[in-house]
Amino acid sequence: MDLNSFIFNSINTTNKALFVYDTDNEVLNNFIENTPVAQLLVIGDNSNLQEIPFNKFKHSITHLDNSIEEAYLDHSLNSPVDLIYIDATVVTPNNLSMLSDCFDKNTTSFILKFQKGRAQSYSSNYLLNQVKEDIVVHHINENIGYVIYVP
Repeated sequence: MDLNSFIFNSINTTNKALFVYDTDNEVLNNFIENTPVAQLLVIGDNSNLQEIPFNKFKHSITHLDNSIEEAYLDHSLNSPVDLIYIDATVVTPNNLSMLSDCFDKNTTSFILKFQKGRAQSYSSNYLLNQVKEDIVVHHINENIGYVIYVP
């Protein structure tokens, strides 16, 4: 199953997905182009979001803030989402425990994109600890891997 299909199939309870530090909004843009509906929340750089033709699709896209910490302090991370996508290839996500209100281990899938060999090196591994028995690593190529959790 490709990444878009996994994301689409994960969005089924709250109809919300959270994209954190998605490099150049690559996964978000690809998802928008290939999937008709969802409420999408974004943490990270929003400079590329202005280029997306939102009126062409039936998405609600909300830029929460530039970092997890800022979004948490703004009380933007206050309800569960169906999917959390974290791109940790550029920024090491710290304070993942701030996502605790977004994570429901019965309904929330998550994808952590990492550079090979760095998956266990994060100082804050809240999400990984939440689902440690069920973690599956997929799509590892020479440099990039994904930790994917499905409840």
